[in-house]
Amino acid sequence: IPRPRPAQPQITLPHTALMIGRGDAAMDLPSTLKVLGCQAVTCIAREELDEFPASEKEFASARELGVSIIDGFTPVAVEGNKVTFKHVRLSGVQTMAADKIILAV
Repeated sequence: IPRPRPAQPQITLPHTALMIGRGDAAMDLPSTLKVLGCQAVTCIAREELDEFPASEKEFASARELGVSIIDGFTPVAVEGNKVTFKHVRLSGVQTMAADKIILAV
């Protein structure tokens, strides 16, 4: 009987990723993507930084790895690989595109 071999799945790593969410999960996955070699990872959260629910350790680790963190925006529209965000207090609107859009809400 042949010995089973561990599966080696083919994982396609995106060049750019956009994480929508907050908390430790929203910091852990972008950090992992950066470690694996994703070129640009951005995390966008509705909360502003002084209310950010992620632990200080996860937040600091993500920043050290080069994860961009944008606070105070909430998604209002998705079209293909583009997401439009509106600032929760101000009149600002921002549209971002990424190869992979991930929700951690």
